Amino acid sequence: MTDAESVPEAMLIDRDLLDRMQCPNDGGGLSEDFASSYLVCATCGFRYSVIDGIPNMLVDEAILPDAVQTD
Repeated sequence: MTDAESVPEAMLIDRDLLDRMQCPNDGGGLSEDFASSYLVCATCGFRYSVIDGIPNMLVDEAILPDAVQTD
């Protein structure tokens, strides 16, 4: 088994870091949206971009739930 096969899916950021992070808007837990490279708050729905493994956790730059675009 190769290293790529041992990881079921690519992670946007380190799992241990993600488990410790909270949404700066409301303190909710975050999950990864692999399809769009965002961290999503479980309570308010704010979406925070992740670029090169670095999450942008600025509330002013978050995508609000009503503004989420689907392609």
